[in-house]
This record gives sequence, structure tokens and C-alpha cells, in this order.
Amino acid sequence: MQSLYSLIEKILSYNGFDSHRADGYIIADREDSNAAICLQMTFDMAALNQFLAKFSDFTGKKILVVMGGLPEEVAYDIDPDVIIWDKNSLEDEIKRVKLEDSVNKKNCSILDEITATDFPPLISEEEIDEVEKVSLCDIILKLNYTENEVDEDYPACILKSIHLVPYFVFRCMIKSDDLQSAKSMNIAVNSVSMRAEAWGDVDVVYSLEIEHSKMQPAITVSDAEQITLQEIIESNSSVREYIFENKSITLKERRKIAPKEDEIKIEYLNTYYVPVWHIKNEGSEIYVNGYNKKIIDFYKSPIDRSPVHT
Repeated sequence: MQSLYSLIEKILSYNGFDSHRADGYIIADREDSNAAICLQMTFDMAALNQFLAKFSDFTGKKILVVMGGLPEEVAYDIDPDVIIWDKNSLEDEIKRVKLEDSVNKKNCSILDEITATDFPPLISEEEIDEVEKVSLCDIILKLNYTENEVDEDYPACILKSIHLVPYFVFRCMIKSDDLQSAKSMNIAVNSVSMRAEAWGDVDVVYSLEIEHSKMQPAITVSDAEQITLQEIIESNSSVREYIFENKSITLKERRKIAPKEDEIKIEYLNTYYVPVWHIKNEGSEIYVNGYNKKIIDFYKSPIDRSPVHT
């Protein structure tokens, strides 16, 4: 989250705004224009309402930065005066900055929404094509397992490299009479090994300074959604024993209780990249999750998922 704060502050500074942080928000000022900015990785209505209540008397613009975008079902419930910036908005701004630096020409910015009273001219399609190869910000789990730590833990290592492994992340909700209460969880599907795992809150960044390569998914988001569905059903199933008695006989019955598919709501959040150390020793190799330092399994897929070097 800190890297998102830094990114927004850099964008503000590039456009001539002074900024400071206050109670978890960013306040931006430039001459007679100012804005209060709320940052979220995934949309949180309660947090947005808290932000709007805090700045109810604020005369400047109110901006919600939500990297995962707004869910369709709530888009029309948002105050129309709130400016929304999502991942695509920030990617376009990064392109614009790089374009201005290369062609020395001022173009429209997302910051113009704070001050503009009309629609500025758009960047031409030809100019956009010139910067299409710019590497835009991916959501990457923080690399907590450093290269020095790898060297200390694996002194016999003869070769090591970092792969960014794409995980499709879903928010899941279960409501079942049998389970008696609603249950919410995030499930991440490794799109290379096709394994699902539960995720809590994670720390993310938007770039890696260390040299790395990016893995290609072996499955689609739709495939991962089906894997997620089966994971939810299996991980929330239980076997219960029922006893029936009468005067002459006692019967025992074991039943498997599992949520039904129509009781499960699955929402795709985003693609997150997990930095994975590929470590080779003499005669062996292992993969270590660079975020939590756990050894992970990779099963080879018949689908070509060769790393793309970045």
C-alpha cells in the first residue's frame, strides 16, 4: 500500500501539486485547487463512506483511488461528485508522463479533473502507439525474501532467478442454512500450477528493482473460477453423524454437508504476481515463495508457459 501512496504523490508532484498525508488520506494543493484522496486496493464502501463523512465540509474535489475498480452493482450508488481513479487511469497517466518526457509536449492528465471546466484534447492514437510497449504497473506481492537471505540459506546454490507467477484472486461469499452464517474469504489460484489457496491481506508493490521474468498463465480466469468453486466446496465440507434410535434398533448415518453452488458468490478481483525464487543446486532445484519464504510445488503443464523476460 505504501508504494501506491508513493505513486500517487509522484503523479501529484509531476503535475505541480503539493501533497501531504493526513489520517491515511492524501491532501493535494495547487494554487486555488485542492483535493482529498482516498486510496483502496479493492473497493470498500464502508471506508468510502467514512472518507466522505470526514471531508463532508471539504470544498475541494474528492477522489477515490481503487486499483481493483468499482463493482458494477455499486457504481450507481457512488456520489457522482466523487472522481474515480482505477488501475487503468493510473496506467494511462504513466503513459502520458513518459510520452511528455519523450516528445516534450503537454497532454491531458487525470489531474485535469481537479481544475478543468471543459474537456481537454485527447492524446492521438498515433502518439499512444509510440508508448504501447511501456511496462505498466502490475500488482506484485512484496519481495520479503532477499537475495542475501537466499545465499545464506542455500550456500550450495549454483543458479538463482526470480519469476513473477500470476495468481488469479477471487473474493468469495458463502451463505448456507447448513453453515448457519455468511462466510467471506479470498482465494488465490496459481495460474501455472493450478493450485488454489486462501489469502488474507497482503503487502504489494508495483515494480521490482531486481532482475526478473514473468510467467505465462496456463489457464484462463474462467478456469481459475471453477477451481476456486471446487476449493470452496471442499474446504467448507464436513461429515456429520446422525443417530436414529427406537426400541429395538439403533441406526447411525454419516452425511457429507457441503455448500451448494448457488449459495456461493465468486467475484474476480485482479491478477496478483507472486515473486518466486527458482534455486538450483547440484542435481536438484526448488521454488521458494519470495513473499512468505515457503517452498512451493510446480507441476509441469503441457501448455507453453515459458517466462517472458522483463
